[in-house]
Amino acid sequence: MSYSALPNERVKAGNGVDYAYRETCPAAGDAVPLVLLQHFRGNLDNWDPALVDALASDRRVVAFDNTGVAGSTGTTPSTVAQMAHDAIAFVDAMDLERIDLLGFSLGSFVAQEIVLIRPDLVRRLVLASAAPQGAAGMHGPDQSRLRRLAGIGQPTFVANGDSDPTILPRYSHLLAGLLPDARLTIYPYAAHGFLFQHHSQFASDVKTFLTEGGDAG
Repeated sequence: MSYSALPNERVKAGNGVDYAYRETCPAAGDAVPLVLLQHFRGNLDNWDPALVDALASDRRVVAFDNTGVAGSTGTTPSTVAQMAHDAIAFVDAMDLERIDLLGFSLGSFVAQEIVLIRPDLVRRLVLASAAPQGAAGMHGPDQSRLRRLAGIGQPTFVANGDSDPTILPRYSHLLAGLLPDARLTIYPYAAHGFLFQHHSQFASDVKTFLTEGGDAG
């Protein structure tokens, strides 16, 4: 069933929030599930079904509205750190002991924070339209935040469009250079939504990254 036809479901987490979510292929073998983190003000309906369907061809994919967003209850937090804690509460409520994580735009910042808070939870990391917290010109030249990224040991795939006006490609280059185990792909003739414009190629690249070396579970 296509992502566009999946029903919205709900789960109550330990933090008292009722999270709205959709999941595909819940019985997709032994592959680690892939959890998606959406952009600023985005919700379940902002994921392109063409992309999610391609990602879900061989694994369970879970998308959700974080606290206070769209169908989820609670008050939207004002910090990335709290968004990360709320996302972890959702993952725990879903009884997901180990995940792969794909964060897009704001979701990429949340994903970085999740890995730093709970490194045991995340196997591999995909950061789309991504920059590091603390980069000069984005959040002020905060060297302490930039140095924290050395603590992300998970294999990481950083990606962006070559014409992204929201998160300039140079920030993605900076991020990939700060991470201990990262590779970078810049997609041509594309802006902030490159992953939807190049959904077939991006999905293929993500799936290759998640399964390389035979470490899919």
